[in-house]
Amino acid sequence: MKVSAVFFFTFFALTLSAQQKIANRSVGTVADSMDIADDADPTNRAQAIHDILHLKGNMLIVRLKTNDRSIDAYEKNGKKELAEKLRNENRERNLKILDAFEREFDFCPVLFMYTSSTKDLLAGKQNVFLNDKLEIDSNIKLSNCDYYFAEYGTVRSNTRVDDYRYKGVKHTAPSSYPASDHCFLISSKDLEQLREPFPFYTLVTLDGYNKGARDLNAGLWRYYQRNSTADKIVTLISKKFKLSELFSSYADFADWMETYDGYIPPKTKEYLRSKARAEKFANK
Repeated sequence: MKVSAVFFFTFFALTLSAQQKIANRSVGTVADSMDIADDADPTNRAQAIHDILHLKGNMLIVRLKTNDRSIDAYEKNGKKELAEKLRNENRERNLKILDAFEREFDFCPVLFMYTSSTKDLLAGKQNVFLNDKLEIDSNIKLSNCDYYFAEYGTVRSNTRVDDYRYKGVKHTAPSSYPASDHCFLISSKDLEQLREPFPFYTLVTLDGYNKGARDLNAGLWRYYQRNSTADKIVTLISKKFKLSELFSSYADFADWMETYDGYIPPKTKEYLRSKARAEKFANK
């Protein structure tokens, strides 16, 4: 216990002094495992931990495709039967995807919308979400929270974008090369594909939407359980990820502090509380 207290005291002494200028070096075993880099360019691992904690307390919006352009093209060329066939196939697939997420996914709340409504949502409009009959329902609203997108589609391979290091790849970015076109994948609200080690996609074989949603859900839970401990929260704070990005309100943060079953040294608790009090949360 004394060793742990000394470790956290040393860590926070360095963290607090870094509020003006964060040193680009690792601090203790936790920071070594995270490979803390410059704040403006967090490593894949640091960003992934931020994303998994952020997603857990917010919303996943599943975008369903309609292929409107293809359907319109068929209809304009007098191929109404093909247009209707494609429309029915899309509806059947979307109903299966919706049902799969409602049955198999419980990592965080889920809403559904058509891809064609994405611009409206990003513009702040709420009348875009679907009920279980794939009808836009004005009663379904996005609560005061942040969100990520998920969809059935093509995952792109990630390529290395950092300088070569013997310690391994630390920074990657999605390329234009498709890795698989039958996946459930998660992207940011800016529609940027997430990166490993975040479990951002899972393969969907044939019409195995239920298994795909179940595997995606299981991968998120595993990664969350490995990375939701206090030392990871502390590491994120050292990189200036805000507590208001991890918790929707100060009350939620306080509840987490009270119910967390791991050991958090008193100095660490006080630092987290003071930082939280200074931040503006979405929900007061």
